[in-house]
This record gives sequence, structure tokens and C-alpha cells, in this order.
Amino acid sequence: TVKPTEEPIYKPEPDTLESDTIPVFYAYSLNRTNIYASPDSDSDLLGIFAQDRYFELISCDNLDYCIIDYYGRDGYVSKNDIVPIERRIINMPMIAKGYLPKKAPIYETKELDQTDNILEKLEFVEIYKEYEDCYLVETIDYVGYVKKEDVKILEGTMVVIDRSSQEMKLYEDNEMTIKTPVVTGTRNTSRESDLGLFTVHTKAKNLYIIPNYWVDCVAYYNGGEGIHTAEWRTEWEFGGDTYLTNGSHGCINTPHDEAMYIYDAMPKGNKVLVKE
Repeated sequence: TVKPTEEPIYKPEPDTLESDTIPVFYAYSLNRTNIYASPDSDSDLLGIFAQDRYFELISCDNLDYCIIDYYGRDGYVSKNDIVPIERRIINMPMIAKGYLPKKAPIYETKELDQTDNILEKLEFVEIYKEYEDCYLVETIDYVGYVKKEDVKILEGTMVVIDRSSQEMKLYEDNEMTIKTPVVTGTRNTSRESDLGLFTVHTKAKNLYIIPNYWVDCVAYYNGGEGIHTAEWRTEWEFGGDTYLTNGSHGCINTPHDEAMYIYDAMPKGNKVLVKE
């Protein structure tokens, strides 16, 4: 007698942070340190690793230095100045993007019942999964679940500028296509770049801007504040802590190729979010 085939019992994968993420190692900076293009030359400076920042860690096998991913390039930093840390990142395509207001909680479960993380400032979120009452999101510091009612969805192509990390990201629909170090307005002065959600209102190429610096392109989004090339800056000035003492007059100084790409990708009317 042939025993009838039993229907398999369907057991869906649990919706947990562990099942939806993968571990990635980062180098976390203890102190201000230089990032070099090679381990042997102090003259080939790529950038500055400011205190309390992190980059993805590629290798830490050498006794003296570690290799990090510095915006798509291998960067070499002193092993004494960093700590390897493990963070979890979401391992699936982004489905939407948005921002959270101040004081919004990020939960550890989709039941929205466990959290120690309360955002103290406006925060941009990448959205990866939708549930009935919440989204699975990733921010610059956290992975977790947020209430749908807290999220303001942002559509289309836009730029996100982070004053704290001195980074700018271009999102074309639901894909991040550019990530670049920048220099924002000088910290704690009248020149500090304004925070908020803005709209590109004017674009121009090949002109002088205050204080009489030539730029190849500029996209203005907040009065006289805009995203533009900065031919007078050396490569290592972008990112790091340049903005603390030698920042811009409020604009977003951007490496040339990245600024030109963003200029072409961002028509008037597109959004610019400036956050910390």
C-alpha cells in the first residue's frame, strides 16, 4: 500500500533583525587620523578620519595598519587609532526612503515593544520592508523597525547631506548612486549649513560665487546655499573635520566629478535633506 503524500507544513521565516541582516565589520575611529592611499607613503593623503566616525573594514592583518573602504578606494589607517566593530546591515533591496522627526523611536522587533534608541534629531531612513503597522529601516547609526505614522516618505531623486559625518548621498528613486565626502559650513558660526528639507530652485554652470570663487556648477536649494564644485580644495580636505575650522560659507563643497554628476541628476524641484 502506498501511503498518501502529506502536504508539507509551511513555516515562514521569522521576521527578525538577525534574519534580515548580515554582519559587517567597520573601523571605528578613536582619534583624528590620516587615511593614506598606500601604507608606505605619508605624502599620498586621501582624507582625514575624524574622531567617532567609521568606515567599512577590509583587512586588519598587518601589525601596523588596517585597510578600509574609503568611498570605493582602499585607504590605509594606523591600527592604533581604530577599533574593529561589528554592525549589522540589511541584506535586501531598498523599497522606499523617508525621514523621521525628532524623538522618534526605532524598535528591535516589529511588534514595536522593545527599544532603547530614541532619535534626538531629524533622521533620514532607507526603507527595506513594509508591515501592517511599521517599516524595517536602516539609518546611519541603527537598524530596526519604526512606526509608519512616524515616517514621511520621500519620492524620486534627492540628496541627503549629513553635517556630522560630512557625507552626501544621491538617491535616484530607491537606489543610492553616489556617496561622497563633502565640506559643509563652518561649525558653530553664522556660516553653518542650515538643517531641514529643501528644494532645488536654481542651477548654473561656470560662474563666480561669494567670495569670488570660480565653480564649474552649482545647484542652489536654500537661498544662497547650494551644492557645488570646490576647485580650491585638495582631495583630503573633503570629509573629516575640515568643517570645524575651515568650512564653507554654508554651501556644500563637493569633489568635482561627484558634484557634476549630482548637478545633472538633480533638476529643479528635487529635494535636498540636510541633517545631523
